[in-house]
Parts: sequence; structure tokens; C-alpha cells
Amino acid sequence: MSQGGRFNAIALERVVFGRPAAEVVPGELERLGRSRACLLVSDSLRTGTSEVSDLEEALGGAAVGTYSGMPPHTPREAVIECAALARESRADIIVTLGGGSLTDAGKVVQLCLEHDVTEPEGLKPFITRTAADGRVESPAIRAPRVRQLTLPTTLSDGPALHALRLLGAGLRRSKADPADLDARLDCQLGVWASMEHNQDGIPMGASHGIGHVLGGTCGVPHGHTSCVMLPAVLDWNAEANPQAQARVSEALGRPGEPASQVADELVRELGLPRSLTEVGVSREQFDVVARNAMHDRSIHTNPRAIHGPEDVLEILELAA
Repeated sequence: MSQGGRFNAIALERVVFGRPAAEVVPGELERLGRSRACLLVSDSLRTGTSEVSDLEEALGGAAVGTYSGMPPHTPREAVIECAALARESRADIIVTLGGGSLTDAGKVVQLCLEHDVTEPEGLKPFITRTAADGRVESPAIRAPRVRQLTLPTTLSDGPALHALRLLGAGLRRSKADPADLDARLDCQLGVWASMEHNQDGIPMGASHGIGHVLGGTCGVPHGHTSCVMLPAVLDWNAEANPQAQARVSEALGRPGEPASQVADELVRELGLPRSLTEVGVSREQFDVVARNAMHDRSIHTNPRAIHGPEDVLEILELAA
């Protein structure tokens, strides 16, 4: 008998793709009945492209405030600054343009506005806490009245395999020709498809869990944590989920080869860091990373059970 499980589908209101943000967002605000948008935007997009200024121009008076420069991993102090801007500008919608740090910031800004959080300490009652044994305590949070419109630019099941096919090919083509907009669109669609599991309750495992700690404890950018940890975690998990890993290799165009090797070579081909040494994490930091990782929910959903910091240390050695 096959293993049982649960799939929690939620309503997905609307996804628009393949059109410039400045062309789409004004109409979305009108459709939603919102007229005062606070923009949380990537500093690199603001200074290196016209995307932010194009969006501000398209929105006109509906753009009531813009925050740029969110640090990686969405620190509380910066989120409180964003919330203050949204509050002072009387925003009725948050629009985020950028990677995961911006998207996550928008979610917490909604919480701050709904619960009148004005200081970093005020976020403590809303922390979901994970004990070292995996037990989770979640706070009660009201649904926000100021909602969020997200324009994502970066990454994270049948849709997941489709996402791997799009990303595996699209990333290579984008690396070879940064002006290939079709390749970039494939990457964007891959990003969206790969993130759907977050909404449906499908867990992420040790790569994500250790990555959180490498970010918060060692200052490693989240995108680099995935490049470094995913091949190592695939290697460590290989005995626990061989069929799933075989599907990963096939989706990335390398059927029959170890998924850890396929992921490793893809990261190297893209010119991204592939070891903890390359991102500045030394073995002297491994113990604290391993201990802290046990308090991340994703560690306790790993396909191969992680029983304690000693198991995390094994994975870190594989990524060293």
C-alpha cells in the first residue's frame, strides 16, 4: 500500500505573468478597490533598473510611499521601518517588488499594521517557536485588512517537477544569454510553480532549515545557502527517498544519475558558491549552526529523520 498523506489546497486569487509590472499593477489595484500603495522594493532594482521608477510613474498618486534597501533575511528593525512608512502614508495595500526578503517583509508588515506593532520587541508574541524535539507553538494572528500584492523576482509534487524542468533549462539559458527574455520567463514561472507547496503545507526539509540558520547566524545570503546545502542534503537523504530523488534527476535532464551530483553540477555551471568555505562559514561555527538548526521547523520535516545536532553536523561536513 502506498504511503498516505495530506494535501491542503487553498484558493489562489490571481496570477499575472509575462507582462511588465508597471502595466499590470495599476489595474490590479483598481480591481481590488485599493488606492494607496506602499511599495517595498529591491534596492538593486531601484538603482540598477528602471523597474521601480516605471512602477511609481504608472501608479502616480496611488504610490504613497516607497521603501528600498531591505537587508537579507528580513530583520525586525527594517520591517518595523516599513510598517511605520505604510502606517504614516495610510496605505491600504502593500506592493512588494523583489526577492524573498521583500516578500516576507510584506507579510510581517501586514501583521504589524493589523496588531499595531511599532517596535521590534512587539513582534515577540507572534513568533512561532520550534523546540529541539520538533514541537511547534503557534500564536493567534488576526487576518490582516491591509493586504499584499507580490511581484516576486527569485525562487523555492507534480508542479514542483514542472518547476525543476523550467528552472533547470531556464537558468542555464539565462546564464548563457542574460537578454533572453523567454528564458527569464521560464525561470519566473518555475519560481511560482516551485513555491506552490508552501501554500499547501508540503514541508521543505533540512536544506531550508539549515539555510535559515546559516543566514541568521553566519550572514550567508539565502540564495547561496540553497546552493551550498541542497546537494549535501540530497546526498544525506538519498537512502530515505530514492524514488523522489530519481524524479529530481529526470526533471533536471539527467535521468539515472544521483540527484546530489546533478544539483551540484548545475550550481557550479551557474557560477554560484558550492561549499560552506566559499560563503565564509568555518568549521568552528558548525556546532552552533547544528544546535540552532534543531529549532527550525523544516529540520523536523526532513525525509530522513534528524535526531539531533550530530546529524546536522554530518550534513555540514558534506557541504564543507
